[in-house]
Amino acid sequence: MLILRGKSALSPFRITKLLHKLRADVPGIHSVTSQFIHFVDSDKEISPEQQIILERILMYGAESNAIDIPGLEFLVLPRIGTISPWASKATDIAHNCGLHNINRIERGILYIIDFTDNSLLSDRHREYLAQILHDRMIETCFFEIEQAAVLFEQHHPSPLSTIAILEQGRNALVEAN
Repeated sequence: MLILRGKSALSPFRITKLLHKLRADVPGIHSVTSQFIHFVDSDKEISPEQQIILERILMYGAESNAIDIPGLEFLVLPRIGTISPWASKATDIAHNCGLHNINRIERGILYIIDFTDNSLLSDRHREYLAQILHDRMIETCFFEIEQAAVLFEQHHPSPLSTIAILEQGRNALVEAN
């Protein structure tokens, strides 16, 4: 999996709005930044020439200042087990640009929240901030970029099994569970 950092995910207006919302509920927040993070799943190693093409495709939006800012990281990704519409379109664009060995490109948003005093942050605050930053119906929130590796894991469904309820009754259902 190749990880490419992108530009700012939110406009200054939206960052200010988010900062006010977060500060209202969690004390000690100094600043918030956001940045797109792109994850590329490929069959083969991506050559330097291909990486240049990928970087050109994925550099959009306003400049980001989130690269070297310290703070607590929240990585918001599409819900695990799904392929986002953005990923489908980005992967099609990559294929049309000659990058046929790419299986999928997925995008997440990395939020970095800086606190005036990190000792004020509790696990309860961290979980609460994660709830604010993502929509749990369609997104997943991680606390480390490395956890994004699960994006491209392939799980195969269990084989279909039948239960002889008519012949064995409730006991067959209890045994199957």
